[in-house]
Amino acid sequence: MTTKYWEIVRLRLLHLICVERSTGALKRNNPLYMLVFRALDRAEWLIGIEAASAAEKEVGIQDRHALSGPENDLSLDIHSVLGLPSDLQDRRAFAHFRHRSAFDLSSYLDDDFWDAYVLRLSASSNVIQHGLLALSAQHEAYLQSKVSDGHSPSLSHQSSIVPYSIKHYQHAVRALNERLSDRKQTQKMLEETLVACILFIGMEILQEEDLPALMHLEGGLKILSNNIPSSLADEEIASREMSPLLRLAKMFTRLDVQAASYIPSRISQPLQRYGRLDQDDFLPSRSLIIPFDTLLVARDALDTIRTKIYYYTRAKVALYQRLLRSKSESLLQPVEGGDLSSSSPHETQSLNSLLNERATFMHNLANWRARFESLIAQRSHGKEEISALWLAYLSILITLSTCLDDHETAYDAYLSHFQDLTSHAKVILAPHEKAPKKGFSLETKVIQPLFLTALKCREYHTRVEAIALLRGCGKEGPWDGDIEAAIAGYVMSIEELHRDQRLDTFGIPEHARIRDVELIHIDRAGRRVWVRCSTREFDYKVRDTFNHTLSAEARRDGYRWDLHEQFLTW
Repeated sequence: MTTKYWEIVRLRLLHLICVERSTGALKRNNPLYMLVFRALDRAEWLIGIEAASAAEKEVGIQDRHALSGPENDLSLDIHSVLGLPSDLQDRRAFAHFRHRSAFDLSSYLDDDFWDAYVLRLSASSNVIQHGLLALSAQHEAYLQSKVSDGHSPSLSHQSSIVPYSIKHYQHAVRALNERLSDRKQTQKMLEETLVACILFIGMEILQEEDLPALMHLEGGLKILSNNIPSSLADEEIASREMSPLLRLAKMFTRLDVQAASYIPSRISQPLQRYGRLDQDDFLPSRSLIIPFDTLLVARDALDTIRTKIYYYTRAKVALYQRLLRSKSESLLQPVEGGDLSSSSPHETQSLNSLLNERATFMHNLANWRARFESLIAQRSHGKEEISALWLAYLSILITLSTCLDDHETAYDAYLSHFQDLTSHAKVILAPHEKAPKKGFSLETKVIQPLFLTALKCREYHTRVEAIALLRGCGKEGPWDGDIEAAIAGYVMSIEELHRDQRLDTFGIPEHARIRDVELIHIDRAGRRVWVRCSTREFDYKVRDTFNHTLSAEARRDGYRWDLHEQFLTW
């Protein structure tokens, strides 16, 4: 068939969209619709993907789910599309990806990464083909495990879908290794490798294997830092077209921010210019923010700031705090004339430097907020998209504002921000209230901001509301709403034992507030998590007397530290 023929098909399909747009549904059994999706070669397949993506956007995702689940779209010949052996399970996995996985994996600010870019790339890459089927099957298995309404598929299908997913995962890894053995490095090979890393990250997270997922993330970041020209961002701005590598760099930046928010000790890797990571790349820039044309531009600018802030808090602030603790512990030794309050000129200079950097980041965030508010005031946008950006902004603002404070009561000044976080989370979760679905998203949406609220906000009603919302969030990357709700509930139960109604609105004294929360082990099969956390209370006896029975950790800074450990279930 000629290109002209398919152009006619495309025009007729667009006409069909316009005709049926008023009905709010595009019927999947329409002969023209099926014709486009039964392309006989990859060139025709690309046309079909593009036209279908436009069609599905016209009818809306809710109608797409209602009219075209995988069980209703198994007639698609996957062999003619992907070149793979075609059977019922292959067709089901492919249909599930198109109709459910591509939507769930996407962020609220969808830039067509999953339902357009990845699908187009899969048409000519067996690595992406196998990875796509593996991720789709694993995603379906995850959703089945959350079904509790009695309408789950047969047990035989549930028992076969996971081995099927693992088989295609192994095929994808083997195909990628063979691809990388070719010494001819091309941009297409680079794209395939990076997209494969993202597919593997999703696969490992759904298999509850966070460490291998982190290894794939690190590999992708290293590839990006070593292979993308530093001029790429400037070229993209000049052409007003996003190159595939820049799109992938932004995706990895979001996943890196997510990993930094989940792992307290992780130092993020800023890709400011999407080039080599020189030392100057880690320094904040007052001219970082540019006027926002779209919400996607606003999201990308905020992600860049968030990455830099996580580096600042983990690599600089944390180091400074460790140095102070080391000094305090050495001064607790029985040395005459020791003074905990003394500070060397070097320490004062370091603190001033940290304060100046934080002020710069606060300026960046204030600038971002002004540009963002101007954008949403001028144009109409979806409530979910706007709330998603507010969640990201408010959570990183709280983190930055409190990172140099040594007392948990510092969080009390941000009660209004915590309340805004819960309000925006309810906007995003509201569409699912009538039929709650604990689904999976590769990117963080609401769980991390709600978990921060549940841990650090001591206003009773706001905290209880945040924990309740967590229980309906499902899974977002490594974040699991049920697990975080169990941890936050445990922390709250410890602190509430010391609530004093004579105090202010928050009622929890400093010495009773949980500081460090550490996950020792997660047993997802047994639905148990081993948590360790601590409280501290200043004690003159601890500070002034050298007590051999206390550990150095317990004696640091003159505080008595109490550890709490517990196996929690959810």
